[in-house]
Amino acid sequence: MDYDDPTPAGVTREIWRWFPAWVNALIVAFILVAGLTVAGHYLGWWLSAQNATRQAQNTQNGYSNQAALREEATRDFTTLTSIGVQIAGAAGDPSMVTELKAEQSAVAGKICAEAAQVSGAPLPAQQAQWVTANCTAGTLAPDSPDYEPGAP
Repeated sequence: MDYDDPTPAGVTREIWRWFPAWVNALIVAFILVAGLTVAGHYLGWWLSAQNATRQAQNTQNGYSNQAALREEATRDFTTLTSIGVQIAGAAGDPSMVTELKAEQSAVAGKICAEAAQVSGAPLPAQQAQWVTANCTAGTLAPDSPDYEPGAP
C-alpha cells in the first residue's frame, strides 16, 4: 500500500483509514464542550444565589434598614411601657388584665425579634439591658416577666 498514492482511490483509502480516530476525537470534544456547558450553567446558578444572599445581607445591614429597626424598637418600647401602665390601671378587671398581658407579651416578642436583627451600632443602653434580660436568640425568654404562655 502506497501512502503517496494521489489517486482518488488512494485518498479515499487514507481518509477511511483515519475515520475512527476522527470520530473518537469529535465525540470526546463534544462531551467536553457539553460538560463545560452544563458545569457553567450550574456555576451561574450558584453564583446568582451567592449574589442574592450577599445583596440581602447588604440590605439587612444597610444604614436605612438598621435605623428603621432601631426606631421601630424604640416605638415598641414605648408601647410596652404604655401597656404596663394600662395593666396597672385595669387591676380590678381580670379579663382586661389577661388581654393586656397577652398584648404585652406579643410586643415584647416583637422587640426581641427586632433587636436580634440590629447590627452595627447597638440599641440605647436601657433597651439593650432589657433585651439582654428578657430575650433569647430573638425570642422572648420564658423567664421574662413579660412572657405569657400561648401569646404570640
